[in-house]
Amino acid sequence: MPRTRQQNVTAAQWSANGAALGSSDLTLPDNQVFGANVFSPAVQRRRLPKHVYKALQRTLARGEALDTLALLGLRDAADAMILNIVTVIRNTPVEATANLIGPIVVNRRTRIGRQLVISNYSRYSAHHALVENAQASYARSA
Repeated sequence: MPRTRQQNVTAAQWSANGAALGSSDLTLPDNQVFGANVFSPAVQRRRLPKHVYKALQRTLARGEALDTLALLGLRDAADAMILNIVTVIRNTPVEATANLIGPIVVNRRTRIGRQLVISNYSRYSAHHALVENAQASYARSA
């Protein structure tokens, strides 16, 4: 096991009074229960729009592809609002980057959204610099 992972597992097992917390070996799949059944079928049925729930169940049962346009209820391009995730590093905002391969598409009418991975993702970056030559820009502003 890589050293970092072992340190994380050891830290997860530590408690202030010296006693072990939970399972003795968190590397075993059966002992990793965090988040188990948080989004169970019953919760999905209550929280998801009916057409989304049914499409998800078909996907899980039959392996059908999810039709994103149908799930979001997009009738045409004007219904879609495209958002990109931007990462801003504290004290160096000129080094901000945008995720161009995983935009968030939101239906403007229903406000249902989903993060997608674009089909030509290899041409773009998940860390696209918003300011060209950020180091030079930062040096000039300092």
